[in-house]
Amino acid sequence: MTVSDRCPAHSLSTACRVLRVVVAIAGISRAAGILFEELPSSEREARIRLEEGTLDSTIWEVVREYYDEPVSVPLGELAYLDEALTWGGQDLPVTSARLSRYEPWGPGDIDRFFDDYPGLLRLRPILSFDWRTVPHVGIARFATGTRGSAAVPRQSARFSFSPADPFRLDGSFDFEADHARWDRRRIRIRVPGLGDIQLGNFDHKPGRGMFLGYFPASDETSDHTRENWLFGDARAYNGAAVHTRVGDRAALASFAHHRPTETAAGVELEISPFRHARFLAGVSGLDAETEQGPRDSAGIGYAGADVFVGEWEAGVYTGAASGAPGTLPVVVRIGHRRKNTRLDGSYFRIPRAFRAPRSRMLHDVKSKLDLRDSIAESVSGLDVAYSETFTPFLTHSYGVLYLIGESGSALETSCGLSGREPVTYVLRYYYRPSLDSAKTSHRLYGRIGRRLNGTVALDFSARFYARRGGYRRVKVSGEPSFDWVPAVTFSPLVSYSVNSRGEDDVVAGFCQRLRLFEKTFGEVRCTAPVLTFEDEGIHVYAKTGFFF
Repeated sequence: MTVSDRCPAHSLSTACRVLRVVVAIAGISRAAGILFEELPSSEREARIRLEEGTLDSTIWEVVREYYDEPVSVPLGELAYLDEALTWGGQDLPVTSARLSRYEPWGPGDIDRFFDDYPGLLRLRPILSFDWRTVPHVGIARFATGTRGSAAVPRQSARFSFSPADPFRLDGSFDFEADHARWDRRRIRIRVPGLGDIQLGNFDHKPGRGMFLGYFPASDETSDHTRENWLFGDARAYNGAAVHTRVGDRAALASFAHHRPTETAAGVELEISPFRHARFLAGVSGLDAETEQGPRDSAGIGYAGADVFVGEWEAGVYTGAASGAPGTLPVVVRIGHRRKNTRLDGSYFRIPRAFRAPRSRMLHDVKSKLDLRDSIAESVSGLDVAYSETFTPFLTHSYGVLYLIGESGSALETSCGLSGREPVTYVLRYYYRPSLDSAKTSHRLYGRIGRRLNGTVALDFSARFYARRGGYRRVKVSGEPSFDWVPAVTFSPLVSYSVNSRGEDDVVAGFCQRLRLFEKTFGEVRCTAPVLTFEDEGIHVYAKTGFFF
């Protein structure tokens, strides 16, 4: 069975949370961006933030596709993000059993969803709640858009087909002038009472990300169209994975992954001899290209244990690669869950000369601390996240991420307030000091909205960025919506921003949604610069989809 499908069971739900928490390894790099900053509201804002240095380019590479076709939460597509990003303390809801409590996904239901998963508020620009779960065999969606008069049009499609419960086919692909490429494709065959088989971009995460999980995108836009279609998303596992139950207290998983840049295979065993304990052990083999040219081959072994008692959870993991048996990474995590509070803490240590060229943990550490290809120094990290809901009007949250190595360190903090009655609001502050004082930054994000009646809703947001060295930028935007008739929703869009040089940027546009029938949906969005220091044309985006 897949990780997502195992989540509803209590004993396995804990393991699911452990998997996602530990893979986060202190929320470094890609995860740190998700945990410690809001995603840009549009591609235009993303481009500006990339230029000013307030958006991590790695994050943008991962999430950019979802601005064209957002992730549908009611359809369980948060699993796409779980494949692409690391998480700290988020037990993502991706199964129908977990999502059914929010049906029919009206405004109040969506508010309750974000009450339960406040960390996902930062991903709001790429999350969609337009689809409602109705009986269906499959779903198909198509989108097209241009990012300016000189930009190359891009078309994309996403589909899911499940004629019977044991079989499911998922996929998505995109077309541009120079390539046609699978983004992902997966066939899942479930054998009742035994487990399942996944072919294509499977979602198994062997070793909790200590040794595998980071796949560079070097072949993402290959000149050979056949390779683009053969290997799918360059950042995902590609091959086959088999999950099966061994009695009532054990699960066995095996996998084989292959791309032009690496090949990996392994087997993993989870055993639950007691109700409050779970043990993990696995072995893998890896043959990968390196930046220096020669391939790097290694055998990998890892083990871990989880303990969960009442509201508390804890776990510890370690492992080793051949050629460097004495360099054992250590990951320790602890979690506490109550009805209205969530506490997650993780500590890790990577020893000097840790050797794992496809380690997601290692990649994130190197990226965050600007280290080179290998770790020539020991590095430790600590991540703590806490949130508590007092009333529907008040939820407060805090986060601290600290990484320290022999040649440098990094610290990020955040705190926030949010609520949904009588208005929906979010207020969050981020602080990132640095050894280089010019990179010290402050960020403030605020959003407020309210549905005035059954047909009119107001939504406004404001963002402030400041970096030591004189840089400042403020952005204010509004997006009221009007449900003219039950099938049509119209939203005018406008935003204004100004930077420290006094340059203004004004963008205006509209969004219109159309739902003629329960199983169909369409949207057209158009934006254009009105007063801007950047010469960019009109951005037009349209999508449509239907159940069948």
